[in-house]
Amino acid sequence: MTQIELTIADRAIIASLLPQRGGKIKMLVAKSVADLIEFSLSEIQQFEMKDSGDGLITWNPAKSQAFQFDFYQDQIDLIKECLADADKREAITREMLPLITKLETVKN
Repeated sequence: MTQIELTIADRAIIASLLPQRGGKIKMLVAKSVADLIEFSLSEIQQFEMKDSGDGLITWNPAKSQAFQFDFYQDQIDLIKECLADADKREAITREMLPLITKLETVKN
C-alpha cells in the first residue's frame, strides 16, 4: 500500500474522473477508490461543503485540510489512467495540476 495525502479538491477531482462504465474488474477498482475517498456527513458539515448546482462542490477554504489515504497499486494505476485520459482529451484544468504532481512522484 502507498500512503498519499489528498486535499478536499484532490478528492473531488478523483471522484469526478472515475469511470462510469468499464469491465467488471475496472469498475470494482473504481468503486473501491470512490468508497475510500468519499466525504462523510461529518466532513460535509465540518468543511461547510455545498453543491453549487453545476456539478461542482464548494467548501470553506479556511477549514480545508489534507487527509492521508492508503491506496493499493491498482487504485493508483486507475487514477493515473483517468488523468491520462483527461490529458488526451485536453480536459486537464489548473485545479488538477497539484494532484497530477503528487501522483507523478508515486512509484509503480
